[in-house]
Amino acid sequence: MNKLIDEILKEFRNKIYGKDDALFDRSGNNVSQQVENVLIELLSKAVAQALDEVRINREKLAELEHKQWLSWTNYLVTNYILPPEIVKKWGKTWKPYKELSEGQKDKDRIWADKVLNELNQKIKKLKEGR
Repeated sequence: MNKLIDEILKEFRNKIYGKDDALFDRSGNNVSQQVENVLIELLSKAVAQALDEVRINREKLAELEHKQWLSWTNYLVTNYILPPEIVKKWGKTWKPYKELSEGQKDKDRIWADKVLNELNQKIKKLKEGR
C-alpha cells in the first residue's frame, strides 16, 4: 500500500508543483507538507476501503464456490455410486459456508481468487483496448 501511495504522491508533486517545489497559501505560507499529509490520509483511507471491498467480494465468491461444490457433489452422490469413504469425507463439509472451519473456507477462497484474477486480467485487457 505504501508503494502505491508513494507513486501517487510523486505524480501529484510532478503535476502540481511543476518547476516549483512548494505550494503557498494566500498569505504566502508554504503549505506543501500540509497538502501532502492530507493527500496521504485520504489515499490511505481510499486504499483501505478498496481492500475491504475486495475482501468482502472474495468471501461472497468463496461462498458461491462452496454452493456450487455442494450442488456438484450432491449431483454425483445422487446419480452415481461412489466409494463410501469419499461420501463420508465430503459429508463433513456438506454445510453452509459460514459453518465451515477457516481451513475448509480457504479451499473455497482459492477458487474465488482464481475468479478474481481472471476478472482482473479481463479488466486489464479492456483498459488496454484489446
